[in-house]
Amino acid sequence: MILFADYNTPYLFAISFVLLIGLLEIFALICGHMLSGALDAHLDHYDSITTGHISQALHYLNIGRLPALVVLCLLAGFFGLIGILLQHACVTLWQSPLPNLFVVPVSLLFTIIAVHYTGKVVVFLRKS
Repeated sequence: MILFADYNTPYLFAISFVLLIGLLEIFALICGHMLSGALDAHLDHYDSITTGHISQALHYLNIGRLPALVVLCLLAGFFGLIGILLQHACVTLWQSPLPNLFVVPVSLLFTIIAVHYTGKVVVFLRKS
């Protein structure tokens, strides 16, 4: 499998987005700021939405337990990783990749589930 093939473009873009966010966070820390704090400052009042589908989706993705930038990086990272692994499995089994029209929704579904269960680990991380 060639990593930089055309069928891996959306997944490589997601992984490069995570790397870009990491570089921006390092640059912001050098300058004395926190990029994740700036993003969370705009999401102060999302807890006021207690009913509805948007509130349920935010709580399912653990926004509030985890910083929003961490959730965004988890979403992009898992999407890239799962998409590349699915395409690799298809190329290995059938010697041709599946169209991204089929792989992207499956990858998004597994990404949302992975982010939800990864966010449950935060209970063990924050003991302070």
